[in-house]
Amino acid sequence: MKARTKLAYAVATRLGRRGFEVRRHSAARRQSVLAKQEVDLVLDVGASTGGYGTSLRSFGYTGQIVSFEPLAAAFAELSATVASDPLWTARNTALGAEPGEATINIASNSASSSLLP
Repeated sequence: MKARTKLAYAVATRLGRRGFEVRRHSAARRQSVLAKQEVDLVLDVGASTGGYGTSLRSFGYTGQIVSFEPLAAAFAELSATVASDPLWTARNTALGAEPGEATINIASNSASSSLLP
């Protein structure tokens, strides 16, 4: 079992013991919820190369997307992904609760990089 899968299982198990259920909604269900709630703006924080936004578009979401990605390599790919979509913009920055600067810990799998210590 991969480390990420083990971690997800451990978190889900611990939350389950406390009465919480962890599950991922299908992309089609997510799109249905976005449409019913009339969501017209999605903020994609930690966008990496744009997979979430691409998924939204493939299921028919037509609203605005603003993606935030602090890592230069991932941002370059993200920029190419959003280039032909006038309602999807990309920002090369991280978001946090307070203004300031921070050092990001870059993992070998860049999608797992984090501002956490």
